[in-house]
Amino acid sequence: MRIIALGGAGAMGRLSVKDLAASDQVDDLVVADYNLEEAESLARELGDKCAAIKVDANNHAELVEAVRGYDVALGAIGPFYKYEMAMGRACVEAGTNYVSICDDYDAAEEILELDEEAKKAGITAITGVGWTPGITNVLARKAADQLDEV
Repeated sequence: MRIIALGGAGAMGRLSVKDLAASDQVDDLVVADYNLEEAESLARELGDKCAAIKVDANNHAELVEAVRGYDVALGAIGPFYKYEMAMGRACVEAGTNYVSICDDYDAAEEILELDEEAKKAGITAITGVGWTPGITNVLARKAADQLDEV
């Protein structure tokens, strides 16, 4: 699988990139970030299947070209209220599946407006896979399962 990680050199994105680099299912992983120096450093650290490119999420055409041709784009560029929709639109236009670690309720709600366009483009777009609410919900369920009564 070919994956591009938008914001992959950032604090949260780099954690996802490290997990992806360790997966046998990932053949090609690109760390795409505005900070090319950090992206290159991370790509070198992770080995041969990783590369780095500079991407500016404020430039729609550049973002579309960056994600084109990948199986999946990971969205980790924050703040999400500013960039979630931009990353989602770029993926729809490029025909690239999208998974985002977005943890912003309003941004996650807004990107749902792309549902019909994503279906027409034949892609899957998933938002809200970030630290919150995802992990907090999982931990709440785990705790509830350990109780006699909820």
